[in-house]
Amino acid sequence: MAGVFEVLDLAGQDLALAVAAALLPDLESSVEVPSGRRQKVGRGELGVKAGRGFYPRTPETAAARSGAIAQALLQMAQLSDPPTPSRRR
Repeated sequence: MAGVFEVLDLAGQDLALAVAAALLPDLESSVEVPSGRRQKVGRGELGVKAGRGFYPRTPETAAARSGAIAQALLQMAQLSDPPTPSRRR
């Protein structure tokens, strides 16, 4: 599957920063997004779309990893869904 840092790279560090900035005031007493995240976005380390984030990526390696994660998620969804009359295992 994927770890937290990989998910952040795939989603985009800039998106993760915006979400954290919007949610932190409601979730905890600290309203400041960690400075490391702000610095990473400031340096342009946005994740897959920039080719670098927590991990270096080429478009090919990003597509391969995204596909592998999508397949794993589909398999998990199929395991958790009970069969219906139109979809038998």
